[in-house]
Amino acid sequence: MQEIGVRELKNRLTAIMREVRETGVEYTVTLHGKPVAVIRPLSWPDEAARTAAVGAEMAAIKALAARVTAGSEDQPLRDALEATREERSWR
Repeated sequence: MQEIGVRELKNRLTAIMREVRETGVEYTVTLHGKPVAVIRPLSWPDEAARTAAVGAEMAAIKALAARVTAGSEDQPLRDALEATREERSWR
């Protein structure tokens, strides 16, 4: 596994990502010389597994969006936004 500093990663991100995808090389990203992350290619056993994983993530995102949109039991999001707008108009 190769090491790469965060500054070099920022400067060469596109090339690094292409290399990871095409050759399977892995990088340990460092910040001030200390490891903070690993970049490696995704590996899926097959296309069906990838599709299932993406579908599960999309379902989780949609569920989160529904919870955020609903607001809380005490105050629906629409009411909270309208109250905030009214407060700002008085300033």
